[in-house]
Amino acid sequence: IMKEAARSLPKMKLEIVFKGEEGLDYGGPSREFFFLLSREVFNPYYGLFEYSANDTYTLQISPMSSMVDGALDWFRFCGRVIALALIHQRLLDAFFTRPFYKYLLGR
Repeated sequence: IMKEAARSLPKMKLEIVFKGEEGLDYGGPSREFFFLLSREVFNPYYGLFEYSANDTYTLQISPMSSMVDGALDWFRFCGRVIALALIHQRLLDAFFTRPFYKYLLGR
């Protein structure tokens, strides 16, 4: 997904096939893909995100993320994951703070 131009993402057909599993993607594999991917990518253990001070469910960008190697590339990848999930109407296993959503919406 990183090799594609941002403008081509809405036109891309999403087809998920797990290695060793046969079958057609009628929504189940892509739901599982986004669930598993978001659980890993937005995991605070990797240093890009942290839980907000208000609770342990909502995520915000970690101030320490600048210490992560290739942090800007990783954030770009996270943005692509969020965009693809929105385009293909899939849920992510991540909840963000209100300011983060406002930033995404440009408000």
